[in-house]
Amino acid sequence: MQAGKLRHRVTIQQPIRTVSASGEETVEYYDERYTQASINALNGSAAERSRQLSPEASHLIRIRVNKNFTVTTMTRVKFGSQIYDIKFAEDVMERGIYLELHAAQYRGADGDKTGY
Repeated sequence: MQAGKLRHRVTIQQPIRTVSASGEETVEYYDERYTQASINALNGSAAERSRQLSPEASHLIRIRVNKNFTVTTMTRVKFGSQIYDIKFAEDVMERGIYLELHAAQYRGADGDKTGY
């Protein structure tokens, strides 16, 4: 992967689950790490392949593998005011070089869905 293609500075966010005194569970996210990424809307054959892995995915995000943090389907990616909910993560060719994150896009810090 060429460094120039990773032109977006994104924030990897991890969830924190808390339970209130009334027993209500809430999920908040904290910033775990900043990293460079490429973010592309899915179209054509890439969209078809991604729909086989996760029907909700609208974007493909690529980041370098970093052994210091883990990306799961509970993780989300923040780019500016845009939030991307990870639907599927794969280590491309299992080489430990970069991850492809199939994600659904949300807008705003409150996570409002758009286009669904």
